[in-house]
Amino acid sequence: MTDTESRLRDYLQAKAGTIPDDAEAPGLETPRARSRAWIPLLAAAAVAVLIASMALVARLNDAPVAPVPQPPGLKVPYVLSMQGGERTLHDGDQVVRLTEDVADVLGRVSGGWLISYTRTSNRIGVLAADGTVRQIGPATDPGIRLPVLSPDHTQVAGLEGSKLQVYDVASGRPLAGRTLPYEAQLHGWNQAGLWASNASNFMAVSQLSVWQPKTGQLTSVTLPKTASAVDVARQSSGILTSAQVGGRQNCLTSAQLSGGRLTTGRQYCEQNGLNPVLSPDGASAAVQVGVFDVRSGKLVPFQLGQAPSIPSILTFEDAEHVLVVGSIREVGRPAPTTPPSPTEPPPALLPEDTVYRCAVASGACEKVFTSPDSASVKPIEA
Repeated sequence: MTDTESRLRDYLQAKAGTIPDDAEAPGLETPRARSRAWIPLLAAAAVAVLIASMALVARLNDAPVAPVPQPPGLKVPYVLSMQGGERTLHDGDQVVRLTEDVADVLGRVSGGWLISYTRTSNRIGVLAADGTVRQIGPATDPGIRLPVLSPDHTQVAGLEGSKLQVYDVASGRPLAGRTLPYEAQLHGWNQAGLWASNASNFMAVSQLSVWQPKTGQLTSVTLPKTASAVDVARQSSGILTSAQVGGRQNCLTSAQLSGGRLTTGRQYCEQNGLNPVLSPDGASAAVQVGVFDVRSGKLVPFQLGQAPSIPSILTFEDAEHVLVVGSIREVGRPAPTTPPSPTEPPPALLPEDTVYRCAVASGACEKVFTSPDSASVKPIEA
C-alpha cells in the first residue's frame, strides 16, 4: 500500500468515527436504533474500491513503452562526408574528425587507423582516436604512393618512386624493399605477396608480378587473358581479373597462384559495368547486382526490392555479408524528370546514402544505416 493510499484510509476511518451511535443510514426509516457495525464495513469497502482504482491507474501510467527497434550498426569503420565538406571517421562508439589533408582511410591498425594524407607530397600514418597522427615513412619528397596493408594489418607497403617499400606499422621502421624495373601500380597484398604491374599501360594489366617480402622472391605472372584490372583476396592467394570481351561484355575470372603459375577458375560476364570487389577469403566477388561464387560460377542476386538510382559502393563486412551503399528510391515514388521541371517539386528519395547488409549465401538484404541528408557514406574493409 502506498503512502497516499494509507492517508486516504486513515481519513475515511476518522470521518467514520464522528458519526453518532444512533445515526441512521440516509433515506432509510426504521423503528429501532442501528448498531455502528455497518460503519467500519462501509468505510473499509470504500477504501478497498479506491485502492483498487488507484492501483489500476498506476499500472496504466507505469506501463512500459516498447522501445523503437534500432537497426544494427556497421561492423566496419566508415567515413561520413557532409555536404559542407566536414568528414568524420566512425568506428563503433569512436568518432574522429578528419582534416582536409586526409586523403583516405585504409583500415584498422594497432593504435588507430592507417591513413594517407598530403602535405608537400603523399604521406601515410596512424590516426589515433584523439586526432593525432604518427607518421610512417619518409617526410621528404617523393613520399609514399598507393599504400596497401598486409593481410594481418601489421605492415604497410607503398611506392617510393620505383621502389616498393615495406614498413612495420607499430614501430614505423622499414622492413624490406625492392626496386621494380618499371613505374608500378599496386593491386593489393595477400598470402602470395604484393601484386604489382606496369602502370604505363592504362588499358590493360601488363608485366604482372608478385613480390614476397618475407623471402625477397619476385615472381613474374602471366595472365591467361588480357585483363584491365586485378583485385586481390587478402586472406588467400587468389585474385580476380576483369576484362572486356567482344567489346560488349565485361567478364570476371578467378585465379589462384600456385607454384608460380596462375590457375584460372570460373568466369562471370554481363553487359553492364561490374566494379567487382573480391571477398577477403577469395571465395566470392560482389558486383552491382549480386554475389558471384568463384567456385560454382553461380550468381546470387541482391534482394533489395528496389534498384539503386546510382552505382552502388560495395564492401565486404565479413566473409558472409556485403555492404551495399546507394541511393534507393522509395516504392511508389515517381522517377525524376529529365530535365527537371522548374514547377515540379523534386521526388522524395531516401537520404543520399543508405547502407544495406546483404547475405552472401542467400542475397537477402536488410537496411542497417541511413546517412543524414546530403551526406555520403564510405565503408572501409576492416
